[in-house]
Amino acid sequence: MSTFSSNNYLNVFTMKKISAFDLTRLRIEEDFAFHQRIQQYAQDLPTTGALSAEGLPETSVTFLTTGVNTHKTAVDGLDSALKVSTTVPSAKWVTEADASRDSAWSGLYYYVKAMTAHPDESIAEAAKRALEILEKYGNPTAKPQLEESGILHNLLQELNEAKEAGDFNGLDIEPWMERLENAEYSFLTATDEKVQEEAAREVGLSKQARQAADDAYRKLVDIVNMLAAMHGDEKFATFIGNVNALVEQQRTKLKTRATNSAKKEDEGVIKF
Repeated sequence: MSTFSSNNYLNVFTMKKISAFDLTRLRIEEDFAFHQRIQQYAQDLPTTGALSAEGLPETSVTFLTTGVNTHKTAVDGLDSALKVSTTVPSAKWVTEADASRDSAWSGLYYYVKAMTAHPDESIAEAAKRALEILEKYGNPTAKPQLEESGILHNLLQELNEAKEAGDFNGLDIEPWMERLENAEYSFLTATDEKVQEEAAREVGLSKQARQAADDAYRKLVDIVNMLAAMHGDEKFATFIGNVNALVEQQRTKLKTRATNSAKKEDEGVIKF
């Protein structure tokens, strides 16, 4: 590798360089996406076999290529760790519990709808009042899981209030409501278990893999900045520009998230 001569000092102050960025502030999925983009951008670097490597000392090209390959290996490891974390044992329980609550909602809905044709007018009217509440919230079974939980919470709350008010006398709706309440509770319990298992996996495999990817990225940044100072930034300018733009995007995202979080906290404060 060429030595750092006095002619390079001007480069240190005028060259393009990659800005520092704290990757630990990103969520793990965001961190992985960041590293994937870096791998895409690295295709523009003057690594071994690239036409842009012509004119650079072989030792510099080899040093850079090793940095790029080390980062790629670490990112592949992070990818594998994240895939493992999605196969926790409770994932099957969540799927089964979700199907059970869908079935419970359907049973309640079609029971109430059928009872609107009951020959006893008072029971038919009670069924119509229940059906009106059910149709107010619509069919939640096709919604995303968390959204469905929110709908079911509000639905059951309103149904219970109407039941306590005597709106469903004679309808015998209680067993169907209880079935749905139990199914929703089972789903929420399964979801909590899945979150805990995924967290444990992340603390293990994913945390180690993320650290390796982050370390490899920081090493690659150091290599690129050093070689740009030594040889001029022309062959590294595209990569540096792309990475800096990506870093700025992440900073903006984090700033927006912090602002929104502060607003939510402020909204929860009782002001006098």
